[in-house]
Amino acid sequence: MLVVSTDHRFADRNSIDPEELSPERFVLYEHNVSVRHVTDAFFEEVQIEPFVVVESNDTDFILQMVAMGIGISFMPAWAVAEGIRRDSVRKLMVADHHLRRTVAIFYLKSNPSAAVRAFSSFLNEHQEEIQRRAQPEPAENDLHQPARR
Repeated sequence: MLVVSTDHRFADRNSIDPEELSPERFVLYEHNVSVRHVTDAFFEEVQIEPFVVVESNDTDFILQMVAMGIGISFMPAWAVAEGIRRDSVRKLMVADHHLRRTVAIFYLKSNPSAAVRAFSSFLNEHQEEIQRRAQPEPAENDLHQPARR
């Protein structure tokens, strides 16, 4: 999801059109992070060359930079939830685009360690909750106001 500061020009909106992103400054994950792969594919699809002012692999740092107005960012829903609760950032959707990533784990099936077995069991037992938490939570303004563009 797209994340902006509370005083950003998009802060009172629920969604924007992709072309509105062209003049924006971005705080993005570093190139080796899966979220960045999805973000870069989005920019390529909509033919926008982002103006990146900061790159980091630290989610809290990116959220703080967005809250301070340094730039805007694409971040996973789970990473933004606390900032929304604290009212330090706003979330938006990009019209007609749903950025998603796939997360996988790999291990040697022939001889998994006790830790791998425990982790795999945990993931299987809590799969629904994990997937639910990965989905965007409705912001309070989403519940009380009609969608604005």
